[in-house]
Amino acid sequence: MRKICCALALIGIFLLSDAFTPVFAASAQYFYDDLNRLWRVEYDNGTVFEYTYDEAGNRGPARVYVQQIGSLGVTLGPAGAISAGAQWRVDSGVWRDSGTTATGLVAGPHMVEFKAVPGWTAPRSQTVTINVGGTGTLPAIYVEQLGAISVTIDPADAISAGAQWRVDGGVWRDSGATVTDLPVGEHMIQFKGIMGWFRAEDRTLTVANGETATPVGLYVQQTGSLIVTINPPGAASGGAQWQVDGGTWQNSGETVSGLSAGRHTVTFKAIAGWTKPANQNVAIAYARTTSTIGSYGVEQADAAYTIRTSGAGGYGGAISPTSAVVIKGGSHTFTIQPDTGFSIFDVSVDGFSQGAVSSYTFVNVTANHVLTASFNYPAGPVKNAESGTTYSRLQDAYNAASDGDTLLVRNAVLAENLVAYRNIYVTVRGGFDAGFNSNPNKTTIIANMRG
Repeated sequence: MRKICCALALIGIFLLSDAFTPVFAASAQYFYDDLNRLWRVEYDNGTVFEYTYDEAGNRGPARVYVQQIGSLGVTLGPAGAISAGAQWRVDSGVWRDSGTTATGLVAGPHMVEFKAVPGWTAPRSQTVTINVGGTGTLPAIYVEQLGAISVTIDPADAISAGAQWRVDGGVWRDSGATVTDLPVGEHMIQFKGIMGWFRAEDRTLTVANGETATPVGLYVQQTGSLIVTINPPGAASGGAQWQVDGGTWQNSGETVSGLSAGRHTVTFKAIAGWTKPANQNVAIAYARTTSTIGSYGVEQADAAYTIRTSGAGGYGGAISPTSAVVIKGGSHTFTIQPDTGFSIFDVSVDGFSQGAVSSYTFVNVTANHVLTASFNYPAGPVKNAESGTTYSRLQDAYNAASDGDTLLVRNAVLAENLVAYRNIYVTVRGGFDAGFNSNPNKTTIIANMRG
């Protein structure tokens, strides 16, 4: 037997005789016997014609079979699943979009399947029954695959300081909060920066269907140390001690570590025969040791007060005189002198900054005081962030820079004419302290640029 497929686009009227083969506005498949005689025609609308031949080879009347057929339309949802690629098919045929109709289906049961789509659970395959001449309709709903995230923040002190987290740039949330109805897949977890702490690292987290991810965000506190020296030695040997923030009493010269970066209060123990120093407000910097002096005074019938001084460990400059005893209500002036190449960074009285002044006068003295000075390092105020080299002038730093370098300028006032004669790109950044650490102090760059 041979089969020939062809598409006919003719519309006509046919007679069921041996002289004519009927035609329809439809595609057909033609079947021929071994003698090359047409014996069967199958139309895609289900109609079938069969022919027989007598012994002389004459074709007899056609036998007509009309197949019972119907149609099926499927509507998918929701819109998000359709956008993600949801489709359907019947009897393992071609995949079809939502709202389309499959025609020419033989009346009876048919299997409808649904395409797998990432992030969505497809409806189960199901059997539908097609009625003769009818069009069946079938709604099918995909279910989005969702999960949740709940983040715990450690330690508790970081939470008290304001540590929070968020997912995919949303609102900030407290430790232990849960975000639900998140589509499966990757999501970005971010942690809020807070003063005095290194925040937990941002991370990408994979959410699984029906599960809650429970990551932990670990903050690390920025800490420094404090050492307090008690003067005179007689007071220290007589039981004088100090404490920070109401903690354990410490002896002279002892160091307290693990103090959070920021301001702390130092108090001194009262002992017989001595006048204890006033409380001090000291600043603790990350990874550094702050030192201060607590000076006790001998109790006298005539009230007199001691003013002690403290430089940066004797490095970078000095205060003159180093101490003074002032009668109640009196005054005294101290001079702050930086060493060659250094400059005054800050002067404080009892832990409170007075600015980078070169002298300070105590007036109407009614208590003991501590005058402290700190000095800038002798390196130039400009540093190449890539090479680490420091320069005294911005022009020198520019002359030696490579394309793409960044020049850091610590707290200083630069007044110079900058000649930008090189074909390079250089970034200048201000706002750094004496050690070129980020500092909110203002850096002023007064420069005339020409190139």
